[in-house]
Amino acid sequence: MNYIAFIKKQKTKIAIVSVLSGFVIYWYLFLNPYMTICYREQSQMFLFTREYFVNYLNLPGGLTSYVASFVVQFFYFRIIGAIIYLLAFWSIFAASIAVLKKLNIFKNKFLISFMAFIPGLLFIPASANMKFDPAYQLAVIIALYGFNALTKIANHRFYYLLIPLFITALYVLIGGCVFLTLTLFVIYSFTTRLQNYRHVILTSVLSLFAPAMLWYFLYMVSFQDAVRALTPFAFADARFNEKMIKIGFDANNNRWEDIIDASKEMPVSPVNCFYTNLALQKTGQMPEKMFHFEQIGTSGLLLNLEDFFSCYAQSELYYQLGLVNAAQRYAFESKTGYSNIKEPNIRNIKRLSDCAVMRQDSALTLKYAKIMNKTLFYRKYAKNQNIAHHPTAIQKINILFDDISLVLEAILEANNKNQPVFEYLMAYYMLERDYEKAKKCFDAFYSNFSYPKIPTHYAEFLMLYKHLNSLDNEFYEKYPVSREIRERFEMMDILISAEMSKEIQNALEKSFKNTYWFYVIFPLVEIQKNEKNENFIY
Repeated sequence: MNYIAFIKKQKTKIAIVSVLSGFVIYWYLFLNPYMTICYREQSQMFLFTREYFVNYLNLPGGLTSYVASFVVQFFYFRIIGAIIYLLAFWSIFAASIAVLKKLNIFKNKFLISFMAFIPGLLFIPASANMKFDPAYQLAVIIALYGFNALTKIANHRFYYLLIPLFITALYVLIGGCVFLTLTLFVIYSFTTRLQNYRHVILTSVLSLFAPAMLWYFLYMVSFQDAVRALTPFAFADARFNEKMIKIGFDANNNRWEDIIDASKEMPVSPVNCFYTNLALQKTGQMPEKMFHFEQIGTSGLLLNLEDFFSCYAQSELYYQLGLVNAAQRYAFESKTGYSNIKEPNIRNIKRLSDCAVMRQDSALTLKYAKIMNKTLFYRKYAKNQNIAHHPTAIQKINILFDDISLVLEAILEANNKNQPVFEYLMAYYMLERDYEKAKKCFDAFYSNFSYPKIPTHYAEFLMLYKHLNSLDNEFYEKYPVSREIRERFEMMDILISAEMSKEIQNALEKSFKNTYWFYVIFPLVEIQKNEKNENFIY
């Protein structure tokens, strides 16, 4: 009966706690699981080694980062990741309550509780950031409780010795978040009229020299990095789309249809086009449905290598095509680029291990297996590596990737049965609107593949080629384009020959939006390589 009475008495608080807990779990587990949980777990690799631990001590706050990294490895299970975030949320709330009571600024209990929710709520959207680390949350929790400890030290008779020692220790533990502790303590000193508060504040400010000296003699980083360590300023410019992160994981797990479905709801971008085109090829739909999705030239077929994310995506493409050396190279570059987040990281270590297996390099395979054996959840991955689980390695020699089209051509000449490479090379030339090279590629390799008929987009290209070169109908004897496509082209040609009014353009979009012809007439990007003016090719 006592429990029932307690529940009835506290039903409002219980309802609020339940609603907020449900919201936090829903946010992390269903709205943003790939960014906040999956990506976070994959962008580090916690190792049970002395060297790994020592590496964290190079920055202030290293101990807190080390503990957070240990916890993050349990994000391997999504539900545990969401629960950890929930515990962090309520820990920040509890610490904030204690701080607000100490400061004694707000008298109303409801107002104190309301204000205490704000820090935890701010971390929720902040966590949907590629550079965010749960270590930031842990550092803030320690900083808030550190403030409470500092208020007790201030009443000690030897506070002028204890405060500098405490701030120095806190600086080692949480880095730049120590300034949060000090700021709160200064406010506390003014609001409570602490005895000798001027002396206490002066001692606190002067005690900052101890961390500064510690930085100078101990840490091999810039002063700016030392001050910003574990503070929000370290990750203010790295937001990314949750769905964009998801399609990268879908590709890594061969969920190609999921990528195609997701791309329909996403804005046009190089990354979206890149993964959509890869998914279309892997599902056998590239020659038939590539232009059912908006294309932005070859930048949506091969990404510009700007950061660790694009390097890993490019590695994914080369891995799927069997270009093992290129896949290994870009996986390594991606791993190196992660150094501003976590180093090493399991995602690229797994890919490097995959490439070693494809190359049948036993020494390198053993090297990465030893690394993964020092983790908690990836030992089985190292043991279960089998060459049959990977694409066939079609290129084991080193090649220069200055011109990808030349590379793909060389591969096709060496193995003219490689359909994925053929489709990517055709897509490259068609997107570039390099009709002569596309025609040459089609003539040289198309007959080697068992297409039941000329795929739709190839037929559309052939009709365009015939028109541009004013070829007669004998063209169809060698290239049996279906009557339906020929009639559609003639219909489009009639519309284009008319004055290009808004009504004509709308009619073209309605009837021909999913064709290669529409891409050529109304490109989303200008192609610089082709000297012809394609705006008025008709």
